[in-house]
Amino acid sequence: MKSAKSFYIFDFDDNIIHTQSETYIYHKQTGEELTLTSSEYVQHRTEVGKMGLYEDYVIDPSPGKSFRQFADPSDNSHSPFLEDLKKATSQPSWQGPSWERFLKAINRQRTISIITARGHHPDRIREGIHWLAEQKLIPHKPDIHSIYAVTSPQTKALLKWTGPDLVSPLKKQALHHFIEQIYLEFGHEPDHRFGYSDDDPTNIKATRKKFLDLKQRNPHHCFFLYEAGLKEVKMSEVELSHSESH
Repeated sequence: MKSAKSFYIFDFDDNIIHTQSETYIYHKQTGEELTLTSSEYVQHRTEVGKMGLYEDYVIDPSPGKSFRQFADPSDNSHSPFLEDLKKATSQPSWQGPSWERFLKAINRQRTISIITARGHHPDRIREGIHWLAEQKLIPHKPDIHSIYAVTSPQTKALLKWTGPDLVSPLKKQALHHFIEQIYLEFGHEPDHRFGYSDDDPTNIKATRKKFLDLKQRNPHHCFFLYEAGLKEVKMSEVELSHSESH
């Protein structure tokens, strides 16, 4: 018999763990390479090539360029994701703002999905999370239902994605796919609860809109957002207004 469950969807970098993975941008004239941390890139990515500090720089999406730390090498000779985890967890203050929420989901055996902008094969990310368990950094291997590394060829094929590599729309499509799979596998039990955690306000805004649409069609389900800031995580429940509930 199917029963109601709680489901958690987590972004990874700077949400669960501060990985310090770097993005590289290039000067328009000289080609000089400049390094941005993941948090710097999230903060300034819409300015690159257009305005502000990085007006004179561009992103090069070619293999081995701007996002080389967020993808696997063509020969699979090593795992950049696992290397990032090992480097990150050797530093102080590596736990991200939603780390405690992630631990709670693991301890309570919640069904978890990871939706990340990374381009690794999802299996590499799963291996990295299992490594966290092997190192006793998490209590045990979590119930990871699915991993959407949205810029990876595997995830884009799964999502049947034919548009540009824009992270927010890709994440929105991944969230849609995950919830459709959940309803297929677990039904529409009236007490289902969904939580989404991300440190990017753009993704939170898109998810709020998606959750509102789901709430209208499934008013007995609960939908929560966890917006991870630098100092705190703001939790909010997506609810219908009086006019929307009629």
